[in-house]
Amino acid sequence: MNIQIIPAEKYQDLTGTTTIVKGKNNKIIVDLDRTAFRGTHILEFTGDNNELNLAYDSVFRQCSFKFTGSNSNIVFAPSCWISIGAHVCGNHCQISVGQKTTMERVLAVCQEDGTRITIGEDCMFSSDVFLRTSDSHSIIDLSSQKRINRPQDVTINNHVWVGQSAKINKGVTLNDDAIIANAAVVTTDVPSHTVFGGNPARQIKDGVTWSRELLPFD
Repeated sequence: MNIQIIPAEKYQDLTGTTTIVKGKNNKIIVDLDRTAFRGTHILEFTGDNNELNLAYDSVFRQCSFKFTGSNSNIVFAPSCWISIGAHVCGNHCQISVGQKTTMERVLAVCQEDGTRITIGEDCMFSSDVFLRTSDSHSIIDLSSQKRINRPQDVTINNHVWVGQSAKINKGVTLNDDAIIANAAVVTTDVPSHTVFGGNPARQIKDGVTWSRELLPFD
């Protein structure tokens, strides 16, 4: 392996990727010999001390990675197929993706300080999936005049299938082998081996798992 730690300021010269750097001490960790890049990519660093780790033996297709805070990281494990907009909009945040996970077109927004989006191994995401840790605006209690909608982490465990146009809201955990139907809006935790669908999403089947292979019927 030839894993390199590349200062963000030099990344565009080495790879041709559009890279906007306004902060300091930002870096990309990548094995350029064992990582494939397809289509147009955008990297943007407006904070300081951020890290993008692209691992190796993975394919990245038309991705955007944006850091508008500081001391945050976006980390991919090896052997992934990824098309993502991964945007970190707070300080001390993290987006992490486990090995062998695939994404057709995902927007993951890790917004507000200290929040995380954690995705496990061998997950499968369809297109136009949206993950978020914040409502992006404030809800204020009239009696106290205090904000009441706190940000919360999103956790997706291993071997989870998320269908097209699904939305996974803040505070949600999708447990192992969960299946999320197309266009579902998930606002509560999803147990293992269940299918959730609808808006808001509810359990529609249990006692199931899934396979990437299209198996024959008996």
